[in-house]
Amino acid sequence: MTKKGTRARYFLIGLLSLVIAGWLTFCSLDEPTGPSGPLGDEHNPPEDTGSFNSISLSAFPGSIPADGHTSSIITATVKDQDGNPAPNGLPVDFTTEEGNLSADGITPEVPGQAYTGITSRGEAIAYLISSTKVCLTEVQAKHGEALAAVQIQFYRTEKDAGRIDLTALGMDGSEYKGGGEPPLEVILMAVVYNRYDVPMPHAQVIFATYSGFFDNGNQAIKRTADSNGTAFALLHQVAKSTIVSAKSGLFYTAIPIPIGKNEPPNASLVVTPTSIPSIPYTVTLDASGSTDPNPEDAANLTYEFTWQATGTAHAVLSVIGPTSSPYATATIDAGVSGDQVTFIVTVTDPSGFSDSASAVVTISIP
Repeated sequence: MTKKGTRARYFLIGLLSLVIAGWLTFCSLDEPTGPSGPLGDEHNPPEDTGSFNSISLSAFPGSIPADGHTSSIITATVKDQDGNPAPNGLPVDFTTEEGNLSADGITPEVPGQAYTGITSRGEAIAYLISSTKVCLTEVQAKHGEALAAVQIQFYRTEKDAGRIDLTALGMDGSEYKGGGEPPLEVILMAVVYNRYDVPMPHAQVIFATYSGFFDNGNQAIKRTADSNGTAFALLHQVAKSTIVSAKSGLFYTAIPIPIGKNEPPNASLVVTPTSIPSIPYTVTLDASGSTDPNPEDAANLTYEFTWQATGTAHAVLSVIGPTSSPYATATIDAGVSGDQVTFIVTVTDPSGFSDSASAVVTISIP
């Protein structure tokens, strides 16, 4: 026989269970629902880009004037888990703390952001356009869950901050033009000027090189300028072509020192697409496959894009004149089916040697 107190306890426990169940049901009504129930986005995720989980970022050049229009090329390289380039067309989001980002190097997009697609090389390109603020900024690139960052310096322009003139001299005191046989000894002469173009006496100058060594046995040395703003450093045993630099505060400059025979660059040009279905149509020009046998020249090539056309075809290039960027775009804004536009890139090394390559786009309007 059940006691009355026991019955009362069972009654209270049952009542409490009903209250808790009702409360849980009420709370579940507030959760977002989807095709697979609450929080449906968890069960129906967007297109998976997480498998391409490796991204690296580089900037060329790594420092640019804070003039509001000079740009640095930001390259994001995306690879999958096996180290293969990611398929083209997948998105990469670029963001920056300072300056503006652009997908074509001309038109800034949403301030501080750019959105570009991966090319067949597994790379996405954005252009960082400097602000007028002297600072060190960071650009980030995101693809799926993969994230990378690179820093770029915005430095004062020569007009605001002065400059350094750097010259390489032979042991006889004449300007060294290159072509000598290694090992060589070269005198580096740096003259530091202030914003008023007046030499700065007693300025501290740091010289650096990739080949050879200075009196201290290292590849960098600090020297104090004389009363005329001039500092010297003796570079020993230069065994191969190199780049030498001089830095004083925010002022920086670099020059090539070619050793032995200088070889011309090898130009390359890829245009995408090679056939266009309508007018106007924008194509991309990629000369990044260009090379130079001289390592010191390879990172200091200049590119100049031009075009020729048949029939009534006409094109407008995004860049005019020589540029350090191997990338450009062109809009073909006139022509009829069958007309062709030939794009040409001329690649020049610091010594003036050059080479050209071309690619053809055909207008194929259905």
